[in-house]
Amino acid sequence: MRHLMLERWRRDERGSIIIAVEVIMVITLISIAVVARTLSALASVHLDEDFSASLAQADAGLSDALFRIDQFGANDIASFCVGPHPSCYPSAVPVAPAASYKAVRVDSNSFTVTAIGVVNNRPHAIRATVVRTALYPFAIFGNGDVTFNGNGSGTIRATLPDGSTDPNRFADAGSNNTVTCHSGANEGDEQVSYKNSWNGCPTQVAGVGTYVPKDPVVSASCPVLNTNLPPVPCMPASFKPCPSGNVFSGFISGTYYCTGSVTFSSAGPITVSAPFRLYLIPTSGNANVDFTSTTINDKGDPRDFSVYLAGAGTVDMGNGAHNATITGTVWAPSANITSNGCKMDLTGALVIGTYTCNGGPNLTVNYDSRLQTLTSQNWAVKNYTEIPSNQFFLPGF
Repeated sequence: MRHLMLERWRRDERGSIIIAVEVIMVITLISIAVVARTLSALASVHLDEDFSASLAQADAGLSDALFRIDQFGANDIASFCVGPHPSCYPSAVPVAPAASYKAVRVDSNSFTVTAIGVVNNRPHAIRATVVRTALYPFAIFGNGDVTFNGNGSGTIRATLPDGSTDPNRFADAGSNNTVTCHSGANEGDEQVSYKNSWNGCPTQVAGVGTYVPKDPVVSASCPVLNTNLPPVPCMPASFKPCPSGNVFSGFISGTYYCTGSVTFSSAGPITVSAPFRLYLIPTSGNANVDFTSTTINDKGDPRDFSVYLAGAGTVDMGNGAHNATITGTVWAPSANITSNGCKMDLTGALVIGTYTCNGGPNLTVNYDSRLQTLTSQNWAVKNYTEIPSNQFFLPGF
């Protein structure tokens, strides 16, 4: 009996050993699978890290392109290539030695930049447009309402320096609020509203977002462009004091800074003998600009006469037969103009808070092509997109 029990115990023990071995084998296989999966996941993580690091390298290439374009000047630099690519200039992108990029000059105000970064043989490429924008993209632009009552068509037009029509550009009326065209008014090639709001206008175009008129003043005392809406002009680094009585007449030139309302004399034509800039920044309250019956910079270059007004003052362009005739630019994004008879004669561009033109077909705005050379000093990136790395080519380098 004892012998039989011992034999049964031995058989049971052999069965337990087999089960134990099978359990150990299962655990071992599971462990191997877990290790393999972990190693695979780690490899995938490293690939993702390298891909992201490559994107950072490409972005650094784009930043370097912005710096070089800004430093050398768009008119003095052609298309170029930087980085370890054998066709590029033999220089590395700072803090991004694995980046290569090409900057292709489109025109004096835009480049196409394609950049690629490579980390552990993992490439990542991008493409973007680098631009600087025109300070005066509209013939007339209002932060608030722009209203044409009873005016005719064709009186706002894009022109060449000789006064003839420029067929390659539009002369638009724009607004961050409502553009109104009453009683047959058809002003500008397009009526652009950034609020998608029009009243009776025939050529309605919707603006994207909110347009912020660029602050045209960059100086030692104001090294960056304002981004406020509406912005205010920066005080110039050096200037002449306002003339006696804050009245300008005769021959004018140089940079002036005034803190109270000013008048441009109607006693006779005002001649701009050298570029003239007036910065009107009131120390308190508002200030006004009176252009009634004056003629300024007639047949001159519109880039040579500029008035910058801060605050919600008034710009008086004269009424009826007392209209102003100006060749230049007026930048007053918080002020207003109401012109009865609407006989303003402007060769240049106007940025205003609100503009109201009441009267017959008397308005004349020649949106001169020379204004296209007035651009913001800062370059900006637009149309940024990631692209397949095989789209990074360097033809022509």
